[in-house]
Amino acid sequence: MVNSLTNSVNVRFDHNLFYSSNNSGGGTVALFASNCRFLTLTNNIFNQVNAGLNLSLSSFSNNITNNITLNSGNAVSNATPWAVNSNVDGGGNVANTNPAMADQVIINGNNGSPLLNFTIASGPANNAGSDGKDMGLLFDTVGSLNWTNSRNSRLPRIFSMNIITPTVTPGGNLNVTVDARRSN
Repeated sequence: MVNSLTNSVNVRFDHNLFYSSNNSGGGTVALFASNCRFLTLTNNIFNQVNAGLNLSLSSFSNNITNNITLNSGNAVSNATPWAVNSNVDGGGNVANTNPAMADQVIINGNNGSPLLNFTIASGPANNAGSDGKDMGLLFDTVGSLNWTNSRNSRLPRIFSMNIITPTVTPGGNLNVTVDARRSN
């Protein structure tokens, strides 16, 4: 939940995934906790979260909402947060449509694992951002922002180690072979 942003100016949320992973009520939860205003939201995915509640006078461009239902308090959630509370529709927004992330079914099932695959291979969020890239989390097919590298340390790690001399006399040498690798 994003909170403590009241009367905020020039706060930009770009290329994010907001989704509910602890939603025992089976509905949509509020993304913003209090009177948030004057935000710029671009290229985001709002999955099972209500981005329009407690948010006003903000601009939405190239966002997608998905799996929008009634929240646990039975307040109607809004699949078009850009059309309520004096918010602005900057264009390119897609209402209540599956963005087709690789692990979309698991995400819709309220699984909060950070190890899920949030990439978009096809569908309405694919290359639909204002920058020509996918909506949601920004992962390129190659380079440092690709999904495989993002889940691994960029620092070398010990892949294998072989102690060649198992017994060493005092003052003697210990022969060790170490193979270190990095993820990219």
